Amino acid sequence: MNSRSFIILLALLSVSLGIKLSAMPAHTVTTSTTSHLVSLDMVNHQEEVHNADNVNNDIDSYIRNQIPELQTSTIISSKVDNTNNGNNYAYQYQLGNSKYTISVWDQPTDRVRQIQGITKSTTSTNSLGQTVETVSNTRLST
Repeated sequence: MNSRSFIILLALLSVSLGIKLSAMPAHTVTTSTTSHLVSLDMVNHQEEVHNADNVNNDIDSYIRNQIPELQTSTIISSKVDNTNNGNNYAYQYQLGNSKYTISVWDQPTDRVRQIQGITKSTTSTNSLGQTVETVSNTRLST
């Protein structure tokens, strides 16, 4: 494969993975017979995205194992707040007419992971036909 074909293949791969190519410093990678220009920043970004997906899947699995009621639910959103000591995750699930927001504390260095709290919000209709939202909170740890 010549370097032009390699660059085109790299560009197509980045589009399929949703990675935005920008003016990143290029480095020469030499194989036994051919040199190719490759952005090391792009390779690192791909690894970060892959690692983030693994962590998200891991947190989701943890939540679903801890709260079996959510096994058949759908994830609506997730976010993470990074701290010096670990990560705070907030996952939101939809199950029927109820939404659950689950807070998880994760400290990989100390191998600590725990659910901090659960908020359940249920939407229903009262006898007057008005939409009513009932919210309940459970704080599992401080």
